[in-house]
Amino acid sequence: MAAKSAVACADTGIQEKLIAELSLKAREMYETSEALSQVIDESHGITDAQAAATFYKEKALPLMTQLREAADEAEKMMSAKYYPYPTYGDILFSVQ
Repeated sequence: MAAKSAVACADTGIQEKLIAELSLKAREMYETSEALSQVIDESHGITDAQAAATFYKEKALPLMTQLREAADEAEKMMSAKYYPYPTYGDILFSVQ
C-alpha cells in the first residue's frame, strides 16, 4: 500500500479489509454474471413462451438476485463518484 511506503508504521488494516471485501464482491459479481450469461445462452433454444418464462424464473431470476445483492453490498463500501454508471438519483433527477 502507498501509505506503508510513505510511513512504514502506518496501520492500513482497514484499507486492506475493504480492498479484500470489494475484491470478493467483484469476483462474486463476475462469476454470477458469467453464469447468467450461460443461462441466457441456454434459453435461446426455447420457443414456447410459457417454458421460457418458467426457465427464466427458475434459472435466471435467482442469479439476477444474487448479482444484485453482491452489487448492493459493493456499493455500500464505496463512494458513488467511483461508480461506472449513474446512480438512481442521477437518472431520476437529470431528466428535464
